[in-house]
Amino acid sequence: MFNSTKQSEDIEEGPRNYIWRVDTLEYSYVGDMWGLEPTNIYSVSSARLWKFNGESWNRISEQDYSQAIFGFSNENIWTSGNDGKIFHFDGSQWKLSFQYFDVDKMITSHINDFYGKSWNDLYAVGTYGSEIDSMYYGFILHYDGRKWEEEYVSRSNEQFQIVQSGIQGIFIRGVKYYAFSRDTVMLYKYRNGGVEEAIVMPEERISDHLWVNAINNEILVLERNKLKVYPSNTLIEFPDSYTVYGFFGRSRKDLFLNTSEGIKHYNGEDIVTLFDGKLYNNYLILENDVFFCVYDYSKQKYLFYHGSIKNKVPL
Repeated sequence: MFNSTKQSEDIEEGPRNYIWRVDTLEYSYVGDMWGLEPTNIYSVSSARLWKFNGESWNRISEQDYSQAIFGFSNENIWTSGNDGKIFHFDGSQWKLSFQYFDVDKMITSHINDFYGKSWNDLYAVGTYGSEIDSMYYGFILHYDGRKWEEEYVSRSNEQFQIVQSGIQGIFIRGVKYYAFSRDTVMLYKYRNGGVEEAIVMPEERISDHLWVNAINNEILVLERNKLKVYPSNTLIEFPDSYTVYGFFGRSRKDLFLNTSEGIKHYNGEDIVTLFDGKLYNNYLILENDVFFCVYDYSKQKYLFYHGSIKNKVPL
């Protein structure tokens, strides 16, 4: 059994009456997903860009899209490519907007995540491999509505993987690498052009158990098997019988959990398993629809689960 703190009575319990549809996709890799309505979903997959029209997935581009996608409207979408490339979609075409790559000092450069609250306040985080010392460095980029600029580069061997923003500030999940000791999973708080350590977790069997997400403009953190409102208000303490790798949702009482036993749902009262499979942080939560990309080890294929709330399904 799990322990849960008493939550605000004005938060409605999340629904579970979904109608599920499953599509099998022949991708070698699936990155991020983004969309505003269930008939217009984008996926960065297998170095290509795909679009879901409500019925089927269709390839719309073969440029070198790789990892992350984020948007503010269907006429303002950003995605990342190889060698630090950032592409922008204006509603009619995709164009290269910026490239974070210095041939004199970088071997590789990857944009791992985007997050922003307005079209002129967008962050991107990533990692580049150094030509000079063969180490990895995390970096933070910012777009002010006119241009992209570098705001921060780490001073040690580390990667920046996720960026989220809420009322508590801007947070970045990363991994710091050491030559003669265990690597460390980090949660940083970014402000005033620099980062400060918020949570430090040495990599052992719990290496993937530090996660951060913004739910209703509130930063929630998964640390080991505890979910809390940053910095210290514990919401849920999960049982030791399974491991929680990550979480996402609409509110404190409508959370989907990526666990060692499959995808589970928490509605503020209890936790139930929705389906089996390992989620690689590929999800999209809309008002009445949810999308998950799950890898099925037995079939060696990616499965896209599309859930629609039963009484909200269009006729």
